[in-house]
Amino acid sequence: MKNYYSILQLAPAATQPEIKKAYRMLVKKHHPDVATTAAGGISIQEINEAYRVLSNPQKRQAYDWAYFASGDEEQAPAIHYAPAGERPSRRQPRERERIAPYMRYVYPILQTSLAFCLLLLVDYALPLRKRSTRPSTSLKCMQKNTAPKQPGVHAATWTIPSCTPFRAG
Repeated sequence: MKNYYSILQLAPAATQPEIKKAYRMLVKKHHPDVATTAAGGISIQEINEAYRVLSNPQKRQAYDWAYFASGDEEQAPAIHYAPAGERPSRRQPRERERIAPYMRYVYPILQTSLAFCLLLLVDYALPLRKRSTRPSTSLKCMQKNTAPKQPGVHAATWTIPSCTPFRAG
């Protein structure tokens, strides 16, 4: 498959005005009335064919898809044919430049998350505090059975709670 970009001496990212300008320049240079021999091996038919494909957006899209999907892009020229002063360089921002505005939020969030994780780790690592098995000095309510003992009457039916001081020891 022919590389129409190299025929017109363009980069694959060339715009429509750049394609038109390159076509007109090459037609003037390689026209049969002006050029005595085929300079550089490029014929006017190849230039016209390349321009016909690249100037039509649908044909260009189909060509790009077929050309770059076929793996022939290694044969494409590695240099950019646009003159240096004609168009400013559109460098993609580096990763650090893209995330720089958000970096001021990263460290406080990181510190808060780390502190919370450490708190959870300490809480998990420390054993649960067990209550003392020894009773403290306090009032305990105890039930005394004050019901009279009569035959046929359950003894636990008449209980009266009374609070008395209970001392461990």
